[in-house]
Amino acid sequence: PFHLENTLNTKATDGYLMAEDALNSILLSLPANVTVLISIAEKNSLSFQTGNVILRLLVTLLNETDNRISNMDTKLGVLDVFSTFIRSQPSCKRFMRKVLQPFTDWIENNGKLDMVFRKLKIVFAECWTVDSDLTQKLCDDASLSVEA
Repeated sequence: PFHLENTLNTKATDGYLMAEDALNSILLSLPANVTVLISIAEKNSLSFQTGNVILRLLVTLLNETDNRISNMDTKLGVLDVFSTFIRSQPSCKRFMRKVLQPFTDWIENNGKLDMVFRKLKIVFAECWTVDSDLTQKLCDDASLSVEA
């Protein structure tokens, strides 16, 4: 049987399996708690670049309107996963740009989700800027402040 703890402690031969299996396991209990994916993003970012893990996080959890499946903590957690993934190595930033590019309409239509929207702006800034000072200014900006 699959155990999430074993996923974190095992070196998968195919990096994709680690993030994919963890996501599948996370989706079994609702609302989804994605904090374990942050650890995977730090240790094995390749597992997010293979397959459709990032896209599933976007569509299945970030875009989900049913709070029983994906509540505010889940949505903020997904964005934390994205931030961790982006910072792990330059190829991850390029990968995330390609994934996020088509979602500009989603952002325009969901701008009323204040906390999610503010944090998403920071994720986008991390993707499209190389200036860490600019990203820090966004994080420090009171109008964009995101509660931890």
